[in-house]
Amino acid sequence: AVSWIPLFPTSHSLFGRMDIWRQTNVWDVGGRIKVTPVKGLDVTAELHSLHLYESTGAFPWGGEPAASYLEEVDTTLGLEFDLFARYVLSEQLALTAGYSVFAPGGAFSDLDENDPIILEDSEDGGLYRYPRGDAAQWLYVQADFTF
Repeated sequence: AVSWIPLFPTSHSLFGRMDIWRQTNVWDVGGRIKVTPVKGLDVTAELHSLHLYESTGAFPWGGEPAASYLEEVDTTLGLEFDLFARYVLSEQLALTAGYSVFAPGGAFSDLDENDPIILEDSEDGGLYRYPRGDAAQWLYVQADFTF
């Protein structure tokens, strides 16, 4: 699998603000639009089309160790859309608010959680459930104080 270890482990700018994905076996095709409607306010929209690099390689979950699969899966992880705004009130205070949504792609099955599809990893013998998922949403508000 393709991977690297970054100095700072966030993937905000790489794979979306939700930080769902590890930086292994994943690639992103996307774009960003940023506007400044008034002084001190930046509004940004990002779209990430996320894909597996290898269809049988490591599945790049967030903080968990990656699991590889014996059978090929669709390489489309899904789409993430991020909308966030940052308003600088003063040199000491900035406010940020954002909304993100992730829509799963073909790499996720439409099976419900009770279906017994378990795969065994050929390298470590571990058992892993076939990937499945629903849309995920994240709403946040943040204040940055500088002193």
